[in-house]
Amino acid sequence: MASHNSKATIWDVAAEAGVSITTVSRYMNGTQRVGPAASEAIERAIRKLDYLPNANVRSIKLRQTRTVAIIVPDISNFFLARVCRRVEHLLYQAGYALIIGSTGNNVEKEHRCIRSMLERRVDGLLISSAGQNNDLLRRAAADGLPMVLFESPQPDLGGVDYVLEDNRANARLITRTVLEHGHRKISFLKGFAHSTLAEERWLGFCDALAEAGLSPEDALVWENCRDRTDCAPVLEALRRQPGLFTAVIASTPEQMKFLVMEARRQKVSIPGQLSLTGFGIEDYTALFPFETTCILSDPLANADALVALILHRMAQARDGENFGEPQRRIIPCRFAQGDSVGRV
Repeated sequence: MASHNSKATIWDVAAEAGVSITTVSRYMNGTQRVGPAASEAIERAIRKLDYLPNANVRSIKLRQTRTVAIIVPDISNFFLARVCRRVEHLLYQAGYALIIGSTGNNVEKEHRCIRSMLERRVDGLLISSAGQNNDLLRRAAADGLPMVLFESPQPDLGGVDYVLEDNRANARLITRTVLEHGHRKISFLKGFAHSTLAEERWLGFCDALAEAGLSPEDALVWENCRDRTDCAPVLEALRRQPGLFTAVIASTPEQMKFLVMEARRQKVSIPGQLSLTGFGIEDYTALFPFETTCILSDPLANADALVALILHRMAQARDGENFGEPQRRIIPCRFAQGDSVGRV
């Protein structure tokens, strides 16, 4: 990944490209036509120097783009897909177009995606970040770009608005439920590596174990479970060694869906042979052949909060107002008490 040069200026870009500052300014602002050779030289210089327009450059734009970007780790994720659809609908009603970037949980791709959105001069940015590109996000926020983070908290990215669920508390609640049903042989499926959301849910699991006098070493932990192929070995291990664990906690709705599919394929009865719980979405769990005990996220409430915040911040930026203190919106989840967790 290219190193970030936070000190690069428009003068550095002009010198590197071999053009005048006026030409660079025209290129950045789109106020007058710049020839293809000069445009290419300026673009090469911007990329080489990792230059980002500062607040003054942003402020002299003569037009708004009327676009908002949303960057997510995986657009095929059902929760994120629902969020994006709702955000697109609400922004359209407000007169904005939505540009969607999906990073595939790849840090380098996320970096390129962020830069691409900044180069498009979007009026606002919504992002669920892996947390590895915070320097770039911090610079964009400092340069006055309205920005709201969601899903994954980034404690070291101060001064930015958040829309979050209390993942640690929710994971603690669901783990307590499993423990209260007498389970001590518990399997936990972790989410993506480098994900602060996955880390928060893992910490909530550990909190509940500690309250019960247990430790993570007492659990069977599966790392980086992303798809059905990753989840299949969980039930295969139980089939090879019955009693290895009596309950499994899925830290994502996709994991829960894949576990149900694999349980059906491998003829594992839920909750007869195995108790299942974790984080779900109602559209998924409604299709399961049992009433699921789980934490249910609300993608529409998340999307509504995101759009309300970004519209507010873009209006402030348009009017030249100071953003003031960052806002934190905690979106409540629903605890669904079903019959997928049996007693031991």
